Amino acid sequence: MIIELHGLTIDAGEESGGSAGADIRWEQRRLATVGTERQTTSHEENGWTTLVFATRKAAYCRFIVSPDGRHVRSEALPDVRDSTLFGFFAEAVMRVIFGRMNIVSFHGTALARDGRAIMLIGDRGAGKSTLGGALIRNGWDLVADDLVRPVRDGQGWCIHPGYRQSKLLPDTAAALGHDPAALGKRWNIGEAAVRGNKLLVAHETALRAPVTLGAIHALAPRIDAAEPAIEPLAPGDRLGVLLHHLTRGLGAPPIPPAAAFAFAAALLQDVPVMSLAMPDSLEKLVSAAAGLDQRLAAPDLPSPPARR
Repeated sequence: MIIELHGLTIDAGEESGGSAGADIRWEQRRLATVGTERQTTSHEENGWTTLVFATRKAAYCRFIVSPDGRHVRSEALPDVRDSTLFGFFAEAVMRVIFGRMNIVSFHGTALARDGRAIMLIGDRGAGKSTLGGALIRNGWDLVADDLVRPVRDGQGWCIHPGYRQSKLLPDTAAALGHDPAALGKRWNIGEAAVRGNKLLVAHETALRAPVTLGAIHALAPRIDAAEPAIEPLAPGDRLGVLLHHLTRGLGAPPIPPAAAFAFAAALLQDVPVMSLAMPDSLEKLVSAAAGLDQRLAAPDLPSPPARR
């Protein structure tokens, strides 16, 4: 089976033999036991990175990533759902792959409308998923969640589709018009309550082509207001904000600082970075998102000073 994520092709399956042209080979196995670890962890041996996902009882799946990031082996218990296994691969394992392949990516959410994409970045809990869900409710398409890879193309920058499932808390899901009881959980494994488990909203719209990146929005602390505040991020803060939100994660090797700096600086030459402060009330945030379309995809920027 061939999967496409972030502009890369992945040859996945039990008998994956490395299809011609595939960027990554993912060999999958189902075993009766995959280890005795009782906590999620990572380690390296001979250049290979191993990620182990476990409950308080025992490990339920593990991934082993080659030094160059192009070969992945997974072992999982029979009752681990395919969707859960893919969720680990598309998020935690892809971070390791990107690090091994020196691919720069960001912890964020990308959405698109009318042929233009935006990238939302912010610390955990800043509201990326909430705002993203509100925009999707108003006609936006989810391009990638959690892991976003901007790529330079002939006209500027674009974003290839990645993992396309929104992860929402129950109150957020309800505010966005979903029935929390009808949604599946992020992790479907042995224990009923997994720390950090959220509800999943899948997006089935066929989205295969890359989308032009129009703007980056850094989420600021929420404000006590009915309307959002959008303004260009101060020039001295832009580079630091991008570098702060580079992808990091369990077992993911860091991108060399010089390469990360050069990538972020090049991105800043073409794509505006805005500060976006949303209302601190969930109800006001959802309501305000309905009027943000043009302001997000094509933000108003101050005119450059006239040359003398």
